[in-house]
Amino acid sequence: MRDPGQSERHDAVRAHRPTSEPRPPVSPRAQITPSGPTVSVVMPCRNAELYIRQAIDSILGQTWQDFEFIIIDNASSDSTGAIVSEYAARDKRIRYMRNERDLGIAGSLNRGLRAARGEFIARMDADDVAVADRLEKQVAYMRSHPDCLIVGCNIVLIDDKGKRIGRREFAPEDQEIKRRMVAEIPFCHPATMLRREPVLASGVFYDERIRTVEDRDFWLRLADHGRYANLPEYLMYYRVSETAMKYAECRRTVWDIVRLQLRWVRQRRFRNWRTITAIATGFVLLLLPRSVITALYRFKHSH
Repeated sequence: MRDPGQSERHDAVRAHRPTSEPRPPVSPRAQITPSGPTVSVVMPCRNAELYIRQAIDSILGQTWQDFEFIIIDNASSDSTGAIVSEYAARDKRIRYMRNERDLGIAGSLNRGLRAARGEFIARMDADDVAVADRLEKQVAYMRSHPDCLIVGCNIVLIDDKGKRIGRREFAPEDQEIKRRMVAEIPFCHPATMLRREPVLASGVFYDERIRTVEDRDFWLRLADHGRYANLPEYLMYYRVSETAMKYAECRRTVWDIVRLQLRWVRQRRFRNWRTITAIATGFVLLLLPRSVITALYRFKHSH
């Protein structure tokens, strides 16, 4: 199992400056066929000027080049739109879409899902960095496992400056993923790839009424439509920022998770000791003071 946190790649995340070396010749896969690309990368963003160049560069630098890159600007008020437009002018695979009002991440993702033309849809976030062979490995897995609906991977956690602060592994097999998915996060959302046609045929989209756990709700409603998996490789640098650690966000997320768990625990298949323990833990967390919740959040994302 390869960990991309090797020194040379870690330095690339921290600095992420263009090298003077020429890019390797583009393979035939880089040409989007008339029927559409193999992969549609969907990345929502909002006021992401600080890190979005790193995110875009990590996708454009993928070893798998047959993709379209749909970037949905959710009514940003900073230079995010100008940055994306700059990239779009240089690379025809980038499709820039802008929301004139804040649709939330769920609304932005639904817009991206409907616009996607690829066989597979890969999620990406504007402050994360994809390892160079992420798309190639996920496409290979999906092609060799036609019953798989969603595939994720393990991740390396980084801070605001790109410093590695930890790792996170996810259950690899369908049965274990679904057995735990109400109690635990089954995937790293921006590191997932899904099969487009079965998802659209299911009629399952992100619930735009949900602001913080739209991903978990989406996966739970899709669970009966195909197999889930996580690759054992670490294929994403996932940024844990100071903004995400703010007490108000942590508290709202905990409450939304508890409400989601209470709704799904009614189904017998999810009624197990992990789920009951997770719900009880959530209620305890909601009673704790600000400093303790923030400290626990930091500890969780650095170990």
